[in-house]
Amino acid sequence: MRQISAHYCLLPDGSLAKMPVISVDENGVINEVKLLGDGFIEEHGVELYGGVLIPGFIEDFRDVIFGNDVADFSKRVNRMFAKGSLRYLCNSENTIFPKPFKGVVFYDNSNKAIERIRKMPDRSTWDEIQRWNPEGNKNIIQLIHNYSIGMRDAIPEELKWGSLEVGANPGILLVKGLDYNGMKLQENTTIKVIIL
Repeated sequence: MRQISAHYCLLPDGSLAKMPVISVDENGVINEVKLLGDGFIEEHGVELYGGVLIPGFIEDFRDVIFGNDVADFSKRVNRMFAKGSLRYLCNSENTIFPKPFKGVVFYDNSNKAIERIRKMPDRSTWDEIQRWNPEGNKNIIQLIHNYSIGMRDAIPEELKWGSLEVGANPGILLVKGLDYNGMKLQENTTIKVIIL
């Protein structure tokens, strides 16, 4: 079991908790979220990071048609992964996706109306969130929360993705290099994968 802490973490209700300790089992499932705040004392075995812990981003590819170019597909998925896209929803027909891939769920779309068929996107969720904030003056954590809420409403209920809470398996990211006064982007703001 891993125990992870950072300056802050994004809670499911959109608030930030100071100095949390998140315990995760070997499958990536969150067993405990302790909100210690100013009572935090560094302990042996707790991985301490500077930044804000957030759930991994979810890419919904259920209405995406993949081409046959496996190399191009792999490059795009790798770019998205490097920017925090850890969970993917696909139709069972999308066989280009490697089946034993930790964060991929093949979910039948038959009971969901497909509004449009898209090609494999070039931009990751992180790119999109940054695009929504061109001047860098918005609270980026609030933008991430708004995105997470929208995705949690769009994915199958049985998936425990999109929030840092007990029983969830969202993957965990660290947003580092933020201006904590308003949680604003800076030139050196980056995303780091902590738990797949």
